[in-house]
Amino acid sequence: MSIAEVAAHFRELGLLQNAEDISDDKVQFLLNQARRSFGNWTPFAEFNIYCDPEAASALLSNPQLARKTTLIPLDVTHQVLATPAILALVQHGHHPTPDPAPGDSKVRPLFHDLLTFFAQTYNTECSMPSPPLHDPLAVAAVLCPRLFSDNDGERYAVHVVRDGDDPVVPRSRTSSESVGQCGRTVARMVGRAGEGVEGVRIPRTLRVEVFWWLIEFALVEAERRTGMKGF
Repeated sequence: MSIAEVAAHFRELGLLQNAEDISDDKVQFLLNQARRSFGNWTPFAEFNIYCDPEAASALLSNPQLARKTTLIPLDVTHQVLATPAILALVQHGHHPTPDPAPGDSKVRPLFHDLLTFFAQTYNTECSMPSPPLHDPLAVAAVLCPRLFSDNDGERYAVHVVRDGDDPVVPRSRTSSESVGQCGRTVARMVGRAGEGVEGVRIPRTLRVEVFWWLIEFALVEAERRTGMKGF
């Protein structure tokens, strides 16, 4: 993609505001930063990959397993944020009742409390008051694969750095500890599924509003099934 295409894509996603003032050199700077590192556990590694890079490498490098694998990257999970409006939806649903009857399901309050706790923790640790969702998107990718866009069937070969022998970099701005690139994933596009090419599916975007409707549907169904039991 050209710089202009990337900038236009960022604008469509709402990642750039007042984007007319964003110059090409600034977009290029952002692209270079993204290419250098993007992790949530080290500057290069995502948490789950970093915890067991050997297992991740075994999965993603196996041709039989790789073609069945969908990898949900951080730049996708960061498109789904538990904003205050979403927390209110989770707490009350689309048709809130002022005084729930005794014995009503406690599933919705429990889910709301979990998201609220997660939001508070994420804000403390990452200065993000509206946290991204990670694990629920992995489940959604299994249940509703068409919810995600993989840019017309792009497929990738994914290499996982395992040895950590790359040049060390600071783990964080506030820590003197240094780490290598162990756990980093390097993706190389090998073609498109429609061309008979097999590889790891890595979605680029998803229909965020539909995802939250699915969450709401699941909560309504859980309430229906558990309400009489007083769970």
